[in-house]
Parts: sequence; structure tokens; C-alpha cells
Amino acid sequence: MWVSRTKVGRLEEDLRALREETRLLRREVADFRLDYEQLYEKVRNALAKFGRRAKIDEDATPEPDPIAKARQELISRKLGRNHGVRTQ
Repeated sequence: MWVSRTKVGRLEEDLRALREETRLLRREVADFRLDYEQLYEKVRNALAKFGRRAKIDEDATPEPDPIAKARQELISRKLGRNHGVRTQ
């Protein structure tokens, strides 16, 4: 079986092009993997930080609701006026 030199030359060029494309694709996949790992670490750290904050907030004594407090004071004043008693 006889193969012409031009055909062999074309096959060699195609093989080089495929090798170069494979090399570029591998580099791109490695870059994507690195980006993914960095993003994963950022999200993991952020979630851990949120978890620590939530735990700290649970341990602290909750502050009274300012709206509920104002509503209660308003009710007390209105009741005091109706009964002739002033509250401060």
C-alpha cells in the first residue's frame, strides 16, 4: 500500500493541530477548575461566617421589639386618659 507524501504531511499537520487544541482545552479546563475551587471556598467561608453570626445572635439576649414597645406605651397612655390617670 502506497501513501503519498502530501497525504502524510497533511495527517501530520492535522495531528499537530489536534494536539495543540487538546493542550488549549486542558488548560481551559484547569482554569475552570481553579475558578470553581476559589468560588467554592468563598461561598463556604461566607456561609461559615453567617453561621457564626447566627449562633452569636442566638446567645445574646434579644432586644425588645421597638414597635411593640411603642404600641404598649400608646395603649397605656390611652387607657390612662380614659380613666383620668396620667402615666409617664
